[in-house]
Amino acid sequence: MIERKECGALFARAAEYVRDGWSQEAEARAAPMPGEKQGPGIGPRNTSAKAWSINGALERAYAEICGNPFSPNDREIKLAEARRILAYNILGEVGLRRVPRWTILGERLEPPENREPALHWLEEWNDDPSRTREGVIFALLRASVSTHEEEGALL
Repeated sequence: MIERKECGALFARAAEYVRDGWSQEAEARAAPMPGEKQGPGIGPRNTSAKAWSINGALERAYAEICGNPFSPNDREIKLAEARRILAYNILGEVGLRRVPRWTILGERLEPPENREPALHWLEEWNDDPSRTREGVIFALLRASVSTHEEEGALL
């Protein structure tokens, strides 16, 4: 289980990555070549990354804060838990307008390709054409604060 303090630090650091550069349609992007609007998609832990999606920023921040003291399976479990906490914090902000498909009417639905539900929902939320970098930063910082202040923030 991910610790409350660890989770708050993770969200705050992810917000810093997004502040440095934000990506849609890729977990991370390298710097664009001259004349290009955006750089090519790359892995979020790649040292050439200059912009991150919300999921990419979480993965990069997790690697930085927690390192790799856990097996890959344990790391994925902790990242999945952090994504779920973040998704529920965002849902508190947007209310019922964008309820993830996997929780509609309390029924658990599988996302496409058997992907982790929170990962899929956060990806869709990040990539929404109306989303802004400021909105993503706000969501991450709000989740960071709520993990420190609200008793029920960690589900």
